[in-house]
Amino acid sequence: MYNILVCDDEKDIVSALTIYLQAEGYHVFGAENGLQALEILRREQVHLVLLDIKHIDPEEHKRLTGHSNENILEFAKYLDSIHKPVWIRHVLVPGITDVDEYLEETADFLSTLSNVERIDVLPYHSMGVYKWKELGLPYALEGVEAPSKERVENAKRILSRALNK
Repeated sequence: MYNILVCDDEKDIVSALTIYLQAEGYHVFGAENGLQALEILRREQVHLVLLDIKHIDPEEHKRLTGHSNENILEFAKYLDSIHKPVWIRHVLVPGITDVDEYLEETADFLSTLSNVERIDVLPYHSMGVYKWKELGLPYALEGVEAPSKERVENAKRILSRALNK
């Protein structure tokens, strides 16, 4: 059986990907942070890691998520050092992660890794806004629209450079 590790700080994303991948016949391990992911890697045979890189810039990442991206980037480097195959997921948020300078920096970082097999650009959508409202929490991306098809294609073109090293 093929084992996949899904690492994302949002429980709903880990859960949704786990359900989808299990339905496709994979065995899935879910981790909500790098420490959990490392523990799984130490005790289980994992064939592939799905890893989100939300923002390459440390300050912008912190503004977007409330946390530093240092652990994520170090985890990506660690996975490279142990030759663990990785699929990168990058959510494209207009005006935040959809900035050519940041996309180029992300591609530059990814091109230093030899284990990246795939890079998926995930266009931002607002389908989960209702969850924030139900919880009575402010939604930081209120009013942000989905990126245009042109911007999604632009991000794919820039980030795919990392695969063509």
